[in-house]
Amino acid sequence: MTQVKKTDQYPMKICRSKLEHRSKEEIQKLQQDWDKSMANSKQKGTGYENELVKKLIAAGFKGVKRAWGSDGRSLGQASDVDIVADKIKIQAKRRKTIPKWLSLGNCDAVMFREDRGITFVVMTFDDWVRCLKDAP
Repeated sequence: MTQVKKTDQYPMKICRSKLEHRSKEEIQKLQQDWDKSMANSKQKGTGYENELVKKLIAAGFKGVKRAWGSDGRSLGQASDVDIVADKIKIQAKRRKTIPKWLSLGNCDAVMFREDRGITFVVMTFDDWVRCLKDAP
């Protein structure tokens, strides 16, 4: 019987070719581990979305709504919209670590783009709120 190695990281999907020579019990264990790891990830994402909703309300935003199941279609938006606040569509992403090149350092914002792409801005939540409130 082949041993199933327990790792902290699972592949994005379990490929059929990797399961061909495994027993039913091994396949079932892999699926259970996969389901458990995805449940934890989903809980982490939902928790962050709820945290953002509270921060947005505390910052004075009106009509803050979190999409049911992180699916914007439940709010009449595109599927990637997690939160709507004052007509601003937000997708929430929480990561264990953020790339160092996105770190603000001594700057107020980081701006970046792909070649021939649009420019994105990274700043703190408080600075973002301040910019929106100062806008005419």
